[in-house]
Amino acid sequence: MPPVFEPPEAERALVAACARREHDAFTHLLAMQAEAIRAGCSRALGLSRGRADLAEAEAEVTRRLWQEAEAVFGGFRFACPLEAWLRLVAYRTALNWASAQGRRTPGLAGEGAASLARDGLEAEERLLLLRRGLEQLGAPDRELLEDAYLKGLDYKELAQCHGLAPGSVGPLLTRARRKLAGILKTLS
Repeated sequence: MPPVFEPPEAERALVAACARREHDAFTHLLAMQAEAIRAGCSRALGLSRGRADLAEAEAEVTRRLWQEAEAVFGGFRFACPLEAWLRLVAYRTALNWASAQGRRTPGLAGEGAASLARDGLEAEERLLLLRRGLEQLGAPDRELLEDAYLKGLDYKELAQCHGLAPGSVGPLLTRARRKLAGILKTLS
């Protein structure tokens, strides 16, 4: 499947260098995407985990990315932004790690120690599906969801940005998520 968007050539070169296990490129990618990796790990561990667990999960993600670099980065097709893909790969890897370590409530984890390359491919496919769903959503709902979940705006900022009453943001987000869920159900 062709890319949905055209990433910068420098980003393509960086991913290719990581696939060749070039240490400097890998270090640069980690520095650039540290926030995305941390966000994925944090989400996987939930709110009850401490900083030590978060640091260990991030270290596990880094170790697995390096260990399986050829397959993981070599299989990335740029069907979604690199940052979103890495966030989802970090989430799945941290979820599997936490489950194996007994640091996550049973039943909430994924399927165990799955292949990171397969997780990366699944992440990219899920993000592509999400992108298609967002494209089918009406502009007001799509913009509200993107601002809330991609840009990380809080309710007050969303209200100001979209000219809404602060109390209406929550219900509007819920409605937009339900619409998106319906669209995604028909797409999958």
